[in-house]
Amino acid sequence: MAETVSNFLNRVVERNGFSRERYQENKVPTDFNDIIVFPFWGDLRSVCILSMLLIHHYKMEQKGSKYFIILSWPGFQGLFPYADEYWSISDESQIKNFYESSEEFRNKSELNTIFLRNLNEFFRDVVDYRDIEPYYKNGFTNGFFERFKNQKRFLPFVPSSAILGKEFNRELATKAGYKVFIHPSLFAKQWFMGRSQNIKINKDFWIELVEFLLQNNFVPVIWQNALSYDISQDFIDRCIFLGEKDVSRALTAMRATGCVLDIFNGISRLAIMARCPFLCVDERIRFHSQKEYEIDDLCGKDIPKEYIYTFSTIVSDGKAENWKLDIFKSILYKLNDFIPLLDRDNWPSTGETLEPISYKNLVREADLKKIGKRFLKVPKV
Repeated sequence: MAETVSNFLNRVVERNGFSRERYQENKVPTDFNDIIVFPFWGDLRSVCILSMLLIHHYKMEQKGSKYFIILSWPGFQGLFPYADEYWSISDESQIKNFYESSEEFRNKSELNTIFLRNLNEFFRDVVDYRDIEPYYKNGFTNGFFERFKNQKRFLPFVPSSAILGKEFNRELATKAGYKVFIHPSLFAKQWFMGRSQNIKINKDFWIELVEFLLQNNFVPVIWQNALSYDISQDFIDRCIFLGEKDVSRALTAMRATGCVLDIFNGISRLAIMARCPFLCVDERIRFHSQKEYEIDDLCGKDIPKEYIYTFSTIVSDGKAENWKLDIFKSILYKLNDFIPLLDRDNWPSTGETLEPISYKNLVREADLKKIGKRFLKVPKV
């Protein structure tokens, strides 16, 4: 008896160590040639950009008739509801090293090469980041505007905080002090030789930061997953913890918390998807080189946001006494100035949207001359 497409997909998933996180059996095609698979192992920022601004264009306008399967990191399926299926790695022990090799939209890991080779053995139509690169590379390319005349922005549905459970919501309501959402990530982003790369964050940095915030009457809401440190034993009853791999639930927790603190790890792009205010600590040169202002203006125009610019090496090479002087006090000052003025009634709706946008009307012009003067000072003779 001939193998059905559904059984074939299950066999591919089992053979390669994947998990079918989302699919509907009645929508699986009957023709093997109708399937397209898109494996994507870029960093967190790139996943968000792919979801909000790129892949729905690519799918609808170039692969519209195909059954579209996205294969990426565990828990991110909620960011791609327009994919017919979402697959992920089933073995979470591989994620840390695999993610460390992510570099913007690509991944340098040998595991990526193996997955891609195996998928090409099973499917005729496999695409990867190189099919997206003509449209986005440290900002939108001319190719994007030439190919996609009607630009659109997607933002996912953010569920009610009720899905997080009574205990989480009780703590959020009863713990005194302003709440701040933090992801004690294993890696930070650093701009080096024209690229954004991962560097390891010192675990003590997160412990010292959380302690500093607690001492100054803030309540950290700490999201822990496969790409973060587990610091729950250091702050058992003093913080609010969210142990979730489901990013949709993390978006809900961000929105419920009311302010996200991004320290070189890109979760401010998730905050935009949650329509939640954020304070981002970033490298100025990376911000401008990767045109983060495009994402802020196209996707987060109405979201309150603040930035602190410094050097990413502070989280990998510094010490506690230096962190307090060099960065913690700046964060505290910004949070005290920022959070009291936030008004939830003015935040964008959390409903799913796919709506037209105008790059020309929304995106600011980068002040390149000013940046150049700051970084390229010529000594007087």
